[in-house]
Amino acid sequence: MSLSCGLTRVVIVDDHAIVRRGVQAVLELESDIVVVGEASHQREALDVIADAVPDIVLLDLKLGGTDSNEGFSLCHDIVSAFPMTNVVIFSAFLDRRLLLEAIRLGARGYVQKDVYVDELLRIVRAVHAGEVGYDNQAVGLLVGSVGAGIEDEPPSLSEREIEIIRLVAQGFSNPEIGEQCFLSESTVKYYLRRIGRKLGVTHRAEIVFAATRLGLVLD
Repeated sequence: MSLSCGLTRVVIVDDHAIVRRGVQAVLELESDIVVVGEASHQREALDVIADAVPDIVLLDLKLGGTDSNEGFSLCHDIVSAFPMTNVVIFSAFLDRRLLLEAIRLGARGYVQKDVYVDELLRIVRAVHAGEVGYDNQAVGLLVGSVGAGIEDEPPSLSEREIEIIRLVAQGFSNPEIGEQCFLSESTVKYYLRRIGRKLGVTHRAEIVFAATRLGLVLD
Protein backbone atom coordinates (compact mmCIF):
# COMPACT_ATOMS: atom_id res chain seq x y z
CA MET A 1 0.00 0.00 0.00
CA SER A 2 1.37 3.38 -0.98
CA LEU A 3 1.99 5.80 1.84
CA SER A 4 0.64 8.65 -0.31
CA CYS A 5 -2.96 8.13 -1.34
CA GLY A 6 -3.25 7.59 -5.08
CA LEU A 7 0.47 7.93 -5.75
CA THR A 8 2.94 5.33 -6.95
CA ARG A 9 6.20 5.94 -5.07
CA VAL A 10 9.30 5.09 -7.10
CA VAL A 11 13.02 4.82 -6.33
CA ILE A 12 15.45 4.81 -9.28
CA VAL A 13 18.68 2.83 -8.95
CA ASP A 14 21.17 3.45 -11.76
CA ASP A 15 24.87 4.30 -11.72
CA HIS A 16 24.42 7.07 -14.31
CA ALA A 17 23.11 10.35 -12.91
CA ILE A 18 21.86 11.50 -16.30
CA VAL A 19 19.68 8.37 -16.57
CA ARG A 20 18.24 8.90 -13.11
CA ARG A 21 17.43 12.54 -13.86
CA GLY A 22 15.87 11.71 -17.21
CA VAL A 23 13.67 8.93 -15.86
CA GLN A 24 12.61 11.09 -12.91
CA ALA A 25 11.64 13.92 -15.27
CA VAL A 26 9.53 11.56 -17.35
CA LEU A 27 7.81 9.88 -14.40
CA GLU A 28 6.99 13.08 -12.57
CA LEU A 29 5.08 14.45 -15.55
CA GLU A 30 2.42 11.99 -14.40
CA SER A 31 0.05 13.05 -11.63
CA ASP A 32 -0.09 9.56 -10.09
CA ILE A 33 3.67 8.87 -9.88
CA VAL A 34 6.30 10.45 -7.63
CA VAL A 35 10.03 9.69 -7.41
CA VAL A 36 10.91 9.50 -3.72
CA GLY A 37 14.60 8.62 -3.99
CA GLU A 38 17.53 7.59 -6.13
CA ALA A 39 20.76 5.68 -5.70
CA SER A 40 23.82 4.70 -7.70
CA HIS A 41 25.00 1.54 -5.91
CA GLN A 42 23.83 -1.30 -3.70
CA ARG A 43 24.50 0.02 -0.20
CA GLU A 44 23.11 3.45 -0.98
CA ALA A 45 20.04 1.88 -2.58
CA LEU A 46 19.19 -0.18 0.50
CA ASP A 47 19.47 2.89 2.72
CA VAL A 48 17.27 4.97 0.40
CA ILE A 49 14.65 2.23 0.14
CA ALA A 50 14.54 1.82 3.91
CA ASP A 51 13.94 5.55 4.32
CA ALA A 52 11.58 6.15 1.40
CA VAL A 53 9.50 2.93 1.50
CA PRO A 54 8.72 3.00 -2.24
CA ASP A 55 6.11 0.94 -4.04
CA ILE A 56 8.49 0.26 -6.94
CA VAL A 57 12.25 0.23 -7.47
CA LEU A 58 13.43 0.71 -11.04
CA LEU A 59 16.71 -1.21 -10.93
CA ASP A 60 19.52 -1.22 -13.46
CA LEU A 61 21.28 -4.59 -13.47
CA LYS A 62 24.77 -3.40 -14.38
CA LEU A 63 25.72 -1.06 -11.57
CA GLY A 64 29.26 0.28 -11.81
CA GLY A 65 30.40 -1.91 -14.65
CA THR A 66 29.48 -4.58 -17.16
CA ASP A 67 28.75 -7.34 -14.69
CA SER A 68 25.14 -7.88 -13.58
CA ASN A 69 25.98 -9.61 -10.28
CA GLU A 70 25.56 -6.47 -8.18
CA GLY A 71 22.17 -5.76 -9.73
CA PHE A 72 20.97 -9.30 -9.13
CA SER A 73 22.33 -9.26 -5.60
CA LEU A 74 20.48 -6.02 -4.91
CA CYS A 75 17.28 -7.41 -6.41
CA HIS A 76 17.50 -10.35 -4.01
CA ASP A 77 18.17 -8.06 -1.04
CA ILE A 78 15.23 -5.78 -1.87
CA VAL A 79 12.78 -8.64 -2.32
CA SER A 80 13.96 -10.26 0.93
CA ALA A 81 14.11 -7.15 3.12
CA PHE A 82 11.23 -5.09 1.69
CA PRO A 83 8.36 -7.42 0.73
CA MET A 84 5.97 -4.52 0.06
CA THR A 85 8.34 -3.03 -2.53
CA ASN A 86 8.26 -4.37 -6.09
CA VAL A 87 11.37 -4.53 -8.26
CA VAL A 88 11.21 -3.70 -11.96
CA ILE A 89 14.45 -4.34 -13.82
CA PHE A 90 15.32 -1.34 -16.01
CA SER A 91 18.20 -2.40 -18.22
CA ALA A 92 19.89 -1.73 -21.53
CA PHE A 93 20.39 -5.50 -21.89
CA LEU A 94 17.99 -8.37 -22.42
CA ASP A 95 18.54 -12.04 -22.97
CA ARG A 96 16.79 -15.16 -21.74
CA ARG A 97 19.31 -15.80 -18.96
CA LEU A 98 19.00 -12.29 -17.52
CA LEU A 99 15.22 -12.34 -17.77
CA LEU A 100 14.74 -15.70 -16.09
CA GLU A 101 17.26 -14.91 -13.36
CA ALA A 102 15.40 -11.67 -12.61
CA ILE A 103 12.13 -13.59 -12.39
CA ARG A 104 13.71 -16.25 -10.17
CA LEU A 105 14.92 -13.55 -7.77
CA GLY A 106 11.46 -12.03 -7.48
CA ALA A 107 11.46 -9.09 -9.89
CA ARG A 108 7.92 -8.19 -10.94
CA GLY A 109 8.85 -6.61 -14.24
CA TYR A 110 11.56 -6.16 -16.87
CA VAL A 111 11.82 -3.20 -19.21
CA GLN A 112 14.59 -2.09 -21.54
CA LYS A 113 15.90 1.44 -21.48
CA ASP A 114 15.05 2.09 -25.12
CA VAL A 115 11.34 1.44 -24.53
CA TYR A 116 8.76 4.11 -25.33
CA VAL A 117 7.67 6.28 -22.41
CA ASP A 118 4.08 5.04 -22.59
CA GLU A 119 5.29 1.45 -22.21
CA LEU A 120 7.40 2.30 -19.17
CA LEU A 121 4.43 4.05 -17.56
CA ARG A 122 2.17 1.09 -18.35
CA ILE A 123 4.57 -1.29 -16.67
CA VAL A 124 5.02 0.89 -13.57
CA ARG A 125 1.25 1.17 -13.16
CA ALA A 126 0.65 -2.53 -13.80
CA VAL A 127 3.19 -3.61 -11.19
CA HIS A 128 1.79 -1.15 -8.65
CA ALA A 129 -1.65 -2.67 -9.29
CA GLY A 130 -0.33 -6.11 -8.34
CA GLU A 131 0.31 -7.43 -11.84
CA VAL A 132 3.56 -8.36 -13.56
CA GLY A 133 5.03 -5.97 -16.12
CA TYR A 134 7.23 -6.87 -19.09
CA ASP A 135 7.97 -4.92 -22.24
CA ASN A 136 7.11 -6.44 -25.60
CA GLN A 137 10.58 -7.87 -26.24
CA ALA A 138 10.65 -9.57 -22.84
CA VAL A 139 7.20 -11.03 -23.44
CA GLY A 140 8.33 -12.31 -26.83
CA LEU A 141 11.39 -13.91 -25.29
CA LEU A 142 9.30 -15.69 -22.67
CA VAL A 143 6.57 -16.81 -25.05
CA GLY A 144 9.17 -18.08 -27.50
CA SER A 145 10.79 -20.16 -24.77
CA VAL A 146 7.70 -21.96 -23.56
CA GLY A 147 6.34 -25.21 -24.94
CA ALA A 148 6.19 -24.52 -28.64
CA GLY A 149 4.10 -27.61 -29.19
CA ILE A 150 1.48 -27.08 -26.53
CA GLU A 151 -1.05 -25.60 -28.95
CA ASP A 152 -0.97 -28.80 -31.02
CA GLU A 153 -1.25 -31.10 -28.01
CA PRO A 154 -2.74 -29.22 -25.03
CA PRO A 155 -1.70 -30.84 -21.75
CA SER A 156 -4.23 -32.38 -19.42
CA LEU A 157 -4.48 -30.18 -16.33
CA SER A 158 -6.65 -30.85 -13.30
CA GLU A 159 -9.02 -28.26 -11.85
CA ARG A 160 -6.64 -27.85 -8.90
CA GLU A 161 -3.69 -27.25 -11.23
CA ILE A 162 -5.64 -24.63 -13.18
CA GLU A 163 -6.65 -22.95 -9.92
CA ILE A 164 -3.00 -22.77 -8.84
CA ILE A 165 -1.92 -21.40 -12.24
CA ARG A 166 -4.48 -18.60 -11.94
CA LEU A 167 -3.28 -17.73 -8.45
CA VAL A 168 0.32 -17.62 -9.68
CA ALA A 169 -0.81 -15.30 -12.47
CA GLN A 170 -2.35 -12.99 -9.86
CA GLY A 171 1.03 -12.71 -8.13
CA PHE A 172 0.38 -14.83 -5.04
CA SER A 173 3.37 -16.48 -3.34
CA ASN A 174 3.51 -20.21 -2.57
CA PRO A 175 2.47 -19.71 1.10
CA GLU A 176 -0.44 -17.48 0.03
CA ILE A 177 -1.56 -20.05 -2.55
CA GLY A 178 -1.37 -22.71 0.14
CA GLU A 179 -3.61 -20.67 2.44
CA GLN A 180 -6.21 -20.13 -0.26
CA CYS A 181 -6.20 -23.75 -1.41
CA PHE A 182 -5.76 -25.30 2.06
CA LEU A 183 -2.49 -26.91 1.03
CA SER A 184 0.95 -26.98 2.59
CA GLU A 185 3.68 -24.94 0.92
CA SER A 186 5.51 -28.13 -0.03
CA THR A 187 2.36 -29.42 -1.75
CA VAL A 188 2.04 -26.18 -3.70
CA LYS A 189 5.67 -26.58 -4.84
CA TYR A 190 4.90 -30.14 -5.90
CA TYR A 191 1.93 -28.93 -7.96
CA LEU A 192 4.04 -26.23 -9.60
CA ARG A 193 6.72 -28.75 -10.55
CA ARG A 194 4.07 -31.03 -12.04
CA ILE A 195 2.44 -28.14 -13.91
CA GLY A 196 5.84 -27.10 -15.23
CA ARG A 197 6.51 -30.59 -16.55
CA LYS A 198 3.14 -30.70 -18.30
CA LEU A 199 3.67 -27.29 -19.90
CA GLY A 200 7.33 -27.90 -20.73
CA VAL A 201 8.62 -24.96 -18.66
CA THR A 202 10.51 -24.38 -15.42
CA HIS A 203 9.84 -20.82 -14.19
CA ARG A 204 6.71 -19.22 -12.70
CA ALA A 205 6.48 -16.54 -15.38
CA GLU A 206 6.83 -19.19 -18.09
CA ILE A 207 3.97 -21.13 -16.50
CA VAL A 208 1.78 -18.02 -16.70
CA PHE A 209 2.67 -17.28 -20.31
CA ALA A 210 2.17 -20.89 -21.38
CA ALA A 211 -1.19 -21.02 -19.59
CA THR A 212 -2.20 -17.72 -21.20
CA ARG A 213 -1.53 -19.20 -24.63
CA LEU A 214 -3.88 -22.06 -23.72
CA GLY A 215 -6.59 -19.64 -22.55
CA LEU A 216 -6.35 -20.84 -18.95
CA VAL A 217 -5.62 -17.46 -17.33
CA LEU A 218 -8.67 -15.33 -16.77
CA ASP A 219 -8.68 -11.62 -17.63
